[in-house]
Amino acid sequence: MDKRIYAVDVGGTSIKYGVFNQAGALIKDWSVTTDVGAGHEAILEGIAEVIKEDAQDLAHVFGVGLGFPGTVHDGIVIKAANLNWEQVDVKATLLKHLNNQVLIAVENDANLAALGEYTKNTVKSNALVMFTLGTGIGGGIVLDGKLWRGCHGLAAEVGHLDIGMFDFVCGCGKTSCFETVASATGIKRLATMYIDHKRFNTSIETVYSAKQIFDAAKTGDKLALHVIDKAALAIAKASRMMALVLNPETILIGGGVSEAGVFLIERIESHYHDLNTGIKIPLTFQAALLGNKAGLYGCFEVVKQNG
Repeated sequence: MDKRIYAVDVGGTSIKYGVFNQAGALIKDWSVTTDVGAGHEAILEGIAEVIKEDAQDLAHVFGVGLGFPGTVHDGIVIKAANLNWEQVDVKATLLKHLNNQVLIAVENDANLAALGEYTKNTVKSNALVMFTLGTGIGGGIVLDGKLWRGCHGLAAEVGHLDIGMFDFVCGCGKTSCFETVASATGIKRLATMYIDHKRFNTSIETVYSAKQIFDAAKTGDKLALHVIDKAALAIAKASRMMALVLNPETILIGGGVSEAGVFLIERIESHYHDLNTGIKIPLTFQAALLGNKAGLYGCFEVVKQNG
């Protein structure tokens, strides 16, 4: 019997579900709104109920892979700020609700996105680092087809690399973090700062989104172009750090900001070229291709690897 593998990508806004066969084909996927206020027990029980209802019989389920936006170690979500979770034993809770009948794998969502992109062959690389540029910046490292999690599940917390560009205060409490400049939030913050300083002629009066800034930059708006150039420089600096430490083949740019595509990638490559002096390290930059399904494919893969 070809059992099913369930993928569950839990975010602060929505929970994405995917159902795979054991060969890795995505049979169906859907999403529901995350009721963050309900608390972790209710959310996890709800996930278990969705799986039981869809599968009809747990004997048909090979395993469940779950991704969360926060620090994850040994099946426990250590901290997920967007969910208001801390020290939540996801694996034990779900096993209880699923009658200890299925394999459970729990991971950081950015790790899963990187693994998903890798295993779907969108990246021809044995070593990659993925930056997920969204509200904040997450990261994932895949080496020889395996996630590198670090000793405490904290590898690839790339959003908090000190790029030394601005003194914006990060949510972590420190300044100069990568995500304060190159995330969607950081791009909006930069644009607002330059509007307030009146340094550039611009058609932008109020900043609503990072996409707005990219769209304006593509029309030649000088303020928007300057902001995107600063974000690209921040990404290039973080990439140079990864190159010196891990020497990956590829830096993969994912998350909402990656939708800027070639327009952003070309600027990152230009800055990396200028930074790549002394010890010169070749590096390929590529935009992620799977969009919001990358995490689902990563969920499938961690279940297979743990099975």
